[in-house]
Amino acid sequence: MALVVPSRDQASPAPLVSDAAALVHPLAGTQTGGTFPGATTPFGMVQYSPNTDDAAGGGYRYSHPVTWGFGVNHLSGPGCPAMGDVVSLPTTGSVRSVDVTRQKTRFSHAGEQASPGYYAVNLASSGVHAELSAGTRTGWARFTYPATGRANVIVDPGAGFRGVRSTSVRVVGRDTIEGSASSYGFWHACPDPGSNRYTVHFSMKFNRPFRAFGVGNGSRLRRGGRSARGADAGAYVVFDAASDRSPVVSKVGISYVDQSGARRNLASEAGGGFDFDGAHARARADWDDLLGRVAVDGGPTDRIETFYTALYHSLLHPSVFSDADGRYMGFDDRVHRVPQGQAHYSAFSMWDTNRSEHQLIDLIAPERVPDMMRSLLDDQRQGGWLPKWSYAHFYTNEMIGDPAANVLADALGKGLMRPQDASGAYAAAIHNATDQPAHSPFEGRVGLANYINRGYMPYRSGGDNIFPASINLEYAQNDCALALMAARLGHGADADYLMRRAKRYRVTIDRRAHAARPRLPDGSWLRPFFETRWRGFKEGSALQYTWLVPQDVSGLAAALGGTSAAIGKLDGFFAYPSVAASASRARALWRGNGRFNPRNEVDVQAPYLYNYLGQPWKTQELVRAAEQLFTTAPNGLPSSDDLGALSSWYAMSALGIYPFMPGDDHYALTSPLFDRVTIDLRPPYSGGRLVISAPGASSGLTHVQAAAVNGRPLGTSEVSHAALVGGGGGRLSFTLGGPVNFGWATGPSGTPSSACSANPATADVRLGLRQLRASRGGALVETKVRNAGDAAAAGVTVNMRVPRGWSVPHRLWHVGALKPGQTVTRTWRISTRLRGRLYPLRADAWWAGGSALRTFATANVRAR
Repeated sequence: MALVVPSRDQASPAPLVSDAAALVHPLAGTQTGGTFPGATTPFGMVQYSPNTDDAAGGGYRYSHPVTWGFGVNHLSGPGCPAMGDVVSLPTTGSVRSVDVTRQKTRFSHAGEQASPGYYAVNLASSGVHAELSAGTRTGWARFTYPATGRANVIVDPGAGFRGVRSTSVRVVGRDTIEGSASSYGFWHACPDPGSNRYTVHFSMKFNRPFRAFGVGNGSRLRRGGRSARGADAGAYVVFDAASDRSPVVSKVGISYVDQSGARRNLASEAGGGFDFDGAHARARADWDDLLGRVAVDGGPTDRIETFYTALYHSLLHPSVFSDADGRYMGFDDRVHRVPQGQAHYSAFSMWDTNRSEHQLIDLIAPERVPDMMRSLLDDQRQGGWLPKWSYAHFYTNEMIGDPAANVLADALGKGLMRPQDASGAYAAAIHNATDQPAHSPFEGRVGLANYINRGYMPYRSGGDNIFPASINLEYAQNDCALALMAARLGHGADADYLMRRAKRYRVTIDRRAHAARPRLPDGSWLRPFFETRWRGFKEGSALQYTWLVPQDVSGLAAALGGTSAAIGKLDGFFAYPSVAASASRARALWRGNGRFNPRNEVDVQAPYLYNYLGQPWKTQELVRAAEQLFTTAPNGLPSSDDLGALSSWYAMSALGIYPFMPGDDHYALTSPLFDRVTIDLRPPYSGGRLVISAPGASSGLTHVQAAAVNGRPLGTSEVSHAALVGGGGGRLSFTLGGPVNFGWATGPSGTPSSACSANPATADVRLGLRQLRASRGGALVETKVRNAGDAAAAGVTVNMRVPRGWSVPHRLWHVGALKPGQTVTRTWRISTRLRGRLYPLRADAWWAGGSALRTFATANVRAR
């Protein structure tokens, strides 16, 4: 399929739903999900929203209606509050400080309104009615004051959630405030400021001249002053709201590049006027266009609103990061520019969002995907490595695995990557999968040398080394995505090797304990072991992580003692008999570490495992039960939304199609929530509509009796993406009923195979490196090369890379061919005048056939 990316100026067809934004509740999840209720546009740079006490991820918590003002940038549902910079707080009376955090005000939810592109609230301390709206790079505020001669707006650039290194603020003329805030991101431990940082610049204009103004640092004010610097710098402006009762309107443009970028962004989006209602209408229209591409029919109103709310939360991020002129700050701390008509994106929370959110964006907003994928590649070109969780223009190293591989593989497999980006995307992903940074802020695939050469990452103390079992499972899944990517691009040898690497989860499955389990460096199991604990795992228990093998369900079942044993264990994991008897019991049963817990992304794919174990009716029942955990209430998300990850699970499941293996272009099927779903397929797709029909779904029918795709009977519980979007659209039809049809999608012919269940013959060269002894003026080092595969390895070569100050006569060792199971060793004498401390030594090995066919090993050497 030829990729044609539509112009941003190209007229869009009318949405299928005329006012889909009216069905969205942005306050949903603001208590339990860390979402923000403020104004933003789809994938916008600006998220104009209140900062509250006891804030969750989005900077707001429903149960703590106390605010110090409205920040211009937020993230939706990360593990802790972030950003919230450049805060505006309307007040009345005498200004005594520009520190807004010391001027908090209560508000009532009774006077609060939130809808896509709009937020309003009444502030108790001042009596101000505050309204917010947004453009892609601009925020709009309208403040209606009580009659007073001292109607103030305090602007505190550094009053966000992560702390600031410095801020600056300037009063320009009689109607503008400009400045910047240099803030911190997060690095591993989310609550603490990280070593990474960004600067947000702003230009804020008001619709009428200031009566008075000033600047200061905290309570040290300079009335009439025009500029201030320091972490606590701020400004205030005063209006006369007694003689002029019209609202005060401000519009602010932001840029992560420089001040001129903020001004240009403001001018390009807001022009010279102050039409707040017009800005709101444009934001609403943007949301109506995007949300209205999906029409659902059948079912109660609250279910429809829950769906559109989940869809809304799924389309907030990744966020535009480039200015209107195309400039953006890169991972190398230099300014770059995207081609005209394109955008650079940030806020890729990919450990969370690779599982279903990117696939939802692929369906609903496919025109955004080529730029998003180009953004990841630009990050890699500038920083050296693909990120796993990008935030502004830096690596956070947050979470584990290598999820960019899955995201890139998804886009490639669906034809949503620019053709000229395909080879670069594959090379970047292979670079992550076969090498590790030495001097970089990016940690890469932690423990990669052990994962390649031992087949697993062992448990060690410190950093991510304490999560090896979950990392092994993540890497194996990432390798499956890379294998699929390699096959699509014609790299057959790479595909075979990576397909076998995708089976390395097996080393982590203890066949006697029937669960995933960490191993120690000597290969023994970590003790003591309890499958309901997190030791050795990241944000989940051993039992929850055991099911993270979507690439090879049949192989997992075999490792757990066979299909029947795996189903029995899975039934216990879900408390299946109890939930099947009464789905309402799921909320109470699915808690803690010993059961399915859809409050994090660790096991969200687990209900769909039954499709691949030949019992799809259990998938249908359990997904329906899990969907009940989502509502439009402030506690309507099971837990942190993680930039839309949980919401996208709900939205995809409600459609009846779930991307079980991220990176594969197939969907696992379940019974939809609605009688009929219609999706308008926008370019780069060839047009038309995807129609999913399931009569009776809205009345509670759960079990699939039969299915058809494009009029052809579908005997399996999986469907390809191409069948749904190719040739001008597709039609997926379900016949639902009350009783189970035990014959549909079961047995050898009906049970689908996992994406990487094949076991092609391939070489698997592994490398060992160690110092044998130290000598005066050098050291004796041994390399061991072993072919652990079941096919011969040709052209095996080893390169010794010695540290500075050391030398080796011949760096290359041309091993030649290695038969399956063959091992060869060589000793190397390396020389140095350096003595005393340990020096890092590295050897690289590769063999003929492909770019993924390589490994490396490291050791420390010392001379006497």
